[in-house]
Amino acid sequence: MTTPDPGVRQAVNWIAERMRENADANRLALIDEASQRFGLSPLQTDFLYRQFLSPAPPPAPPGGVPEA
Repeated sequence: MTTPDPGVRQAVNWIAERMRENADANRLALIDEASQRFGLSPLQTDFLYRQFLSPAPPPAPPGGVPEA
């Protein structure tokens, strides 16, 4: 396992803080701004898109065991 790049870590924290301040914030705009602000590469920016734009997984059923 690798240690996240400090710029990526700072970008994630910065975006998360903005989202705590405004839950309706435009995530695309935040990612674009963070990418520029922290000098991220396209690959690092893609990581942010996957982290902040991917749909949340469905909740587990009661008991925590998914149905087959």
